Amino acid sequence: MRNALRRDYGSLGWLVPRALARCPPPAQIYYDQVAQIDLVGWSHGRVVLVGDACHAVSLLAGQGASPAMGGAYVPADQRFRASRIEDALHAYERLWRPVIENRQCVDRRAARWFVPESSRQVRARRAALRLAGLPGVQRLVAALAGRRQPALGQFAVLPAWGSAKPGTGPVRSSASVRRS
Repeated sequence: MRNALRRDYGSLGWLVPRALARCPPPAQIYYDQVAQIDLVGWSHGRVVLVGDACHAVSLLAGQGASPAMGGAYVPADQRFRASRIEDALHAYERLWRPVIENRQCVDRRAARWFVPESSRQVRARRAALRLAGLPGVQRLVAALAGRRQPALGQFAVLPAWGSAKPGTGPVRSSASVRRS
């Protein structure tokens, strides 16, 4: 392991060679990898994968909570709308997969900034970080990044099962509960 680390990262320069020289013995090194698995489908019959089981985003992106909430909301909403579970599960994947695939694609690109593969990428990251301190650059980057995102507004609409008038459906507001 120690030799593999030196071989793969020794050319990065800066502090990396000194850090690798102080690398502990192999028995004391913990090594893990960040990986994503692309599934052909998220459901089979009445069985479905949800959350990180089917659409984990990179832990480098810090985007775990948003997909988790949407990944719970969308199948529940589709189950309410569909007469058959299988139809609901297919609709869930049809609606939610493009959102997740976009997020995963953005995250894969961002991972290169967190873990550069070459000294050239290290220099590019340093230059980008210096530029980020200039006035207006952060707004420009946010605007450019925002254009790549699919419209999530379609998922923000209050579902039919949550819009029932107080006292008429399964969802009741606290104002409609009368206490004697």
